[in-house]
Amino acid sequence: TVEEAASLNRKKIRAFYKSSLYQRMIRCVKVLREYPFLYEIPASELKTEAGDAVPDEKILLQGIADCLLFEEDGLVIVDYKTDYVEDENILAARYYDQLRIYRDVMRAAFQIPVKECLLYSLHLEREIPIMLQDSKNEKGD
Repeated sequence: TVEEAASLNRKKIRAFYKSSLYQRMIRCVKVLREYPFLYEIPASELKTEAGDAVPDEKILLQGIADCLLFEEDGLVIVDYKTDYVEDENILAARYYDQLRIYRDVMRAAFQIPVKECLLYSLHLEREIPIMLQDSKNEKGD
């Protein structure tokens, strides 16, 4: 609608299309957007009282990955964020666990290495790499 179009922040949209992330998107082998998934994880992997109470139970997660970039040497997970924060470290800490889970989900789903996880902050107009620690799954255990 006219009202919806008027509400768009064209400066933020333009910044995304000029970003190095967008350049990667148009060069990659394949892009999946809004990829839905179901994934079972041990309750102990969640930071909740339920995870502490029943660590051996399994929990079924349902989610949607914003964007997956398939590059020649592996998969890149991109998650868009609209939070109004000025410090990218706040975003990185806030969404670390989410991307850790996404990494495990996509590795299992596609059986290819996840080489990178990124947040794209629309507010900050830039990508933020999330350095995930290796998990036992990373080494094929």
